Amino acid sequence: MSNYLNCMFTYDAVAQISRIREKANEYIQELLKKEGIDDLAPSHGDILMALYDSEAPLSIKEISERIKRTSATVVVLIEKLEKAGWVERTKSEKDQRVTFVSLTKRAQGIYEIFRNISERLNNVVYEGFSDVEKVLLGELLRRVNSNFDKALL
Repeated sequence: MSNYLNCMFTYDAVAQISRIREKANEYIQELLKKEGIDDLAPSHGDILMALYDSEAPLSIKEISERIKRTSATVVVLIEKLEKAGWVERTKSEKDQRVTFVSLTKRAQGIYEIFRNISERLNNVVYEGFSDVEKVLLGELLRRVNSNFDKALL
């Protein structure tokens, strides 16, 4: 590799990803606040999206699998969402060990706001990117994610 490329090339992908995540979360919080929503955090987004995309309540196990988080993490997030009135939990009639989670009317009422915020976030992320670059970025990030999956086996 030439000296020029050595100077330009740095191994800071994880640092950049971390900074992007911080800024994206800050942006999401700002947009939520503008909509008068101050009791949702970006970490709640995956759970709400899983429930929005489902036609029926989901078990905690199903949510965990869909959003690729541990059941323990999902339970903590759901407790916060339930306390704020965004979701409700019910025990399965067939198996009391299974808890189902569903959206409340309050959460159903912000679906369009939620989709709009997601769209605005994507617009910021991909601003100035060609279609090819958008696809490439997604592929590269999936490869990084896959590398960690392999390393953590």
